[in-house]
Amino acid sequence: MSSWKTIRIWLLGVLFIGVLCVLVKSIVFPPSQQSSVTPFVFPSTIPLPQWQLVDSVPLKITDDSTFLASRRYRYQQNPLTLTIDMHYIIQSSGDVQDFLKKHIFSEKSGASILIKEKSGVGFHALFTKEGTAYLTSCINPRGGSTVTFDQFRENRNVYDVKPGRIMLWLLGFQELRDFRCMWNMLSVPVERNQREEAYSLLESVWFSWYAWWQPRFPKP
Repeated sequence: MSSWKTIRIWLLGVLFIGVLCVLVKSIVFPPSQQSSVTPFVFPSTIPLPQWQLVDSVPLKITDDSTFLASRRYRYQQNPLTLTIDMHYIIQSSGDVQDFLKKHIFSEKSGASILIKEKSGVGFHALFTKEGTAYLTSCINPRGGSTVTFDQFRENRNVYDVKPGRIMLWLLGFQELRDFRCMWNMLSVPVERNQREEAYSLLESVWFSWYAWWQPRFPKP
C-alpha cells in the first residue's frame, strides 16, 4: 500500500508539472485564433420550406477583419420578398444591438427592440424600421441563439468551459472559449398595423432557418 501511494504521488507530481508547463506555454505564446480559423464560404443555395430562392449574392458591410464571410439571400412567396443577411464573425462580442449600430444603421432604431425566447432555439430580437420588419439573432457554435452580450458570454461559460476543451486549450490546440457567431438579419416589408403578422412570419422562417444552420455551424 505504501508503495502504491508513492507511485500515485509521483504520477500526480509529474502530471501537475506537465500541466503547469503547458499552461505557462499557452500564456506566454498564445495561439492566434484569427490566423487559425478555417476559411468559410456561404453556400449559394439554402432550402427554405414554402419559399422560392430568387438569388443570393456575396455581401460586404464592413472592412472589419473579424467578419470572415457575408451573404445575402432573397426568397419569394407570392408577392412577398424575404431577405436574409448572414455574417460569419470571429472574436465576436455577441451583442446584436452593437452590430446594428456599427454596421447597419447610423443610429439606433427608433422603435423598441423586442427580445423573445424559443425553447430549443434560443433568443431572437424583433423590431421595425422605415416600413420593414426585422428579426435578428446570433447562432452560437454551442448553445442556443443569442441577442445580448450577457447571453452570448453565458453560453461560452456554460458550453465551452468543459474538461475536454480545457485540455485542448492547455495543449495550445484551440481557444478555451469560442467567440464565433453567425449573425442573421431576416426582413420583410411591413404595412402599417400589420407588425404582429410580420413578426409571426419572420419567426416561422427563423425557426426553420436555425434548424438548418445550427448543425452546420462552421468548423473552427
